[in-house]
Amino acid sequence: MSAKHSALSPTYTRWILEAVGRTFASEPRATCGDCAMCQPPLTSLDRSFSPSLKCCTYWPDLPNFMVGRALLAGGEGARRLRDQIDNRIGLTPFGLQSSPAYHRRYEAQPGKFGMDVDMRCPYYDDGDCTIWQNRNSICQTYFCRVEDGVPGKAIWHQLTLLLALIEEKLSVDCATRRLTHPSFYTAAFQPHGVRNRVTARNFPGWIEENGRIGDELHAQLWGDWSGREVAFFEACAADVEGLSWTEVLTRVGQEADVLARRLRSMVSLSPPSYLRPARPGLALEFDERPDGVAYTSVHGSLEVYLAPQELWNALLDFEGGPLTTEGLALPDRILPLSEVVTLWKTGLLMEGRPTSDRLIEPEDLFRVVPELPVHERILFSEAGQASVQLGFGVTQITFDEPDLLNFGRSLYTHRLGFLASEAPSWSGRSWERSVELLESLLAMGLLERM
Repeated sequence: MSAKHSALSPTYTRWILEAVGRTFASEPRATCGDCAMCQPPLTSLDRSFSPSLKCCTYWPDLPNFMVGRALLAGGEGARRLRDQIDNRIGLTPFGLQSSPAYHRRYEAQPGKFGMDVDMRCPYYDDGDCTIWQNRNSICQTYFCRVEDGVPGKAIWHQLTLLLALIEEKLSVDCATRRLTHPSFYTAAFQPHGVRNRVTARNFPGWIEENGRIGDELHAQLWGDWSGREVAFFEACAADVEGLSWTEVLTRVGQEADVLARRLRSMVSLSPPSYLRPARPGLALEFDERPDGVAYTSVHGSLEVYLAPQELWNALLDFEGGPLTTEGLALPDRILPLSEVVTLWKTGLLMEGRPTSDRLIEPEDLFRVVPELPVHERILFSEAGQASVQLGFGVTQITFDEPDLLNFGRSLYTHRLGFLASEAPSWSGRSWERSVELLESLLAMGLLERM
């Protein structure tokens, strides 16, 4: 991640250079022109993509200012965007979104990524992206192969979070600067201020399964700008183009600065001072073979590595320990520092903390382990009973007791950080029973102290 050429669009490159003090280069082994993933699998863990699709089975939501930039750039991408605008597919003042039907199918089959022709991105054309310079943050920061492995992927993920927040907040800022009619606010926002989404169909008006906005809702959203949506998007692009990082923060809020500061702290790529083995089945997928154990981290890229069986067995019996100048002391050997770095980058070793019997105190600050991708689903039984399912990597936890539904949803909402004292209000349970919940999540490696 130290090459000269930025992976990001020019505007994003300028903001991130101001915010973090460096650029982020494309990953040399993630070869988009000759896709590295369009190869036959070598092990049962290896993934492969269809050569006709590559990783372009994702329909990105485009913020209004990026839509404007792509329209101004012209070409095939602009033509496709104009068609989408003319047909009102996912068309809102916040930008262009995917359809409800597409979003449901994408969420329902994550294992089909890169393989399902029906999920092909509408901006993809014969191997190329027609809006390449103006694709969204997720597309700009996704790489199937990452030189620095799991910690490198964590850096890209943090960059995604930062840029996605900017896109979310800045698109709202651009829209509200131009649309002041009351029906826009009534239709576009929920009572607590969160914007509505086409994919969730939570606008108070008709949205078809293909994402087409109904006539009445379209009029409510756009007001006097109805019929001039292209000009609206182009104006948003012009409004954003010259902003400095300081001006971005003024518009989106200091949460972006918090994420930027965390990103700055991650780029050293130095192993943590205390390491423990990743847990097979939780943080790792693995396959024991005659020549060793093939493994891949659920937090990392799509790479598969091979560990000698003897080392694998030794790490299974290791509870974790401090990293010294000599390396890491296992019960039967010392792992040299260079080998520790390699195992940390491939995900076999991960950050840990010394085992402590310290009780949980109300002022303790927790968060979901940052490397874990977290997903929330609201499920209903045939009898109509609701439950909340949280996915932490490959681990699924279902909160189906009535007093735990709000606990599960609150845990997801506050996954970036919360005080232990908040837990009882989430569930209505006593402090002692709330501590039991937190201790269980700590023991499973899903929560960590901050």
